[in-house]
Amino acid sequence: MIYEKLLKHDLLSASEERQLIRKSHNGCDQSRERLILSNIRLVNSICSKYATDAVNAKELSGDGTEGLIKAIDRMDLSMGTRLSTYATYWIHQAVRRSDFLETTMRLPDNQALFLRKMQKTIAKLSQQGNFEPSNEEIAHLMGDTTSQKVAEMRLLKATVLDVLSFDTAIPGTNADDDFSFADIVGYEDRTYEDLINEIDLDFFLSKLPPHEAFVLTRSYGVLRKIEGYPFSGSQRDMKDHEIAEAVGCLPYKVCRIRKRALTKCQRIAEYLKSRPLIVGNEPWAYIMADPTEEPQMEFLFDDD
Repeated sequence: MIYEKLLKHDLLSASEERQLIRKSHNGCDQSRERLILSNIRLVNSICSKYATDAVNAKELSGDGTEGLIKAIDRMDLSMGTRLSTYATYWIHQAVRRSDFLETTMRLPDNQALFLRKMQKTIAKLSQQGNFEPSNEEIAHLMGDTTSQKVAEMRLLKATVLDVLSFDTAIPGTNADDDFSFADIVGYEDRTYEDLINEIDLDFFLSKLPPHEAFVLTRSYGVLRKIEGYPFSGSQRDMKDHEIAEAVGCLPYKVCRIRKRALTKCQRIAEYLKSRPLIVGNEPWAYIMADPTEEPQMEFLFDDD
């Protein structure tokens, strides 16, 4: 009931808003509180866009309010805009980083923007009747990108994007010792974006058998040289019958191989999410195995 009452708070006029922002910047907590209450409906509206079956808007409202407070504190009245216009960006940023949405992988901002633009482009092509657009068609419509970047992001989304969060806090021994997965992978002298790219794609591909890695990369048009398989340098995604010819199997089996490879990558991501510390002797074959099948004991000693 309290939450519903907050949503009915009166809106402010432009002059009232500017006056309250000035007072808030001078340390008046009551003015800040009134600004928050008057814009709580904006927070709820934005939170509802991120709501899922597992997370509702009320659970996200706390993070959204934090974004609103940051906007109030940073608001520059010389811009001549309303608080709601300025705060929208900060609320979106805060909600996207909510712990309640930790099942969604958090990418660097430039990659997250690229992903959203790519998904909108794919949806636009679908509305035009192109339900299976090629990487080249997507890249052409997006502009300022390459089909190879589109291919890598599509493969990334199909494997681990909805499973793993690289900046979710992992509790340390002490409160000050908390860290994230990105902090402990163990590489040095690499930018955050390089680290994300390596872990997202090459890390997972390296755990697959060569034929499964080949099927995945060529299905999505990702340029990767797989040992034992031809490397043409072509950026286009290959058809199943072309992959089957290269692998030496029947075309209908390519779909099974691709599905199996994607599932293995998702199991690795689930493992990293629950125990993200890489110590170097993980039994990856055991981790990727189907838990419904009888476990093979030799997997326990596989350090690949």
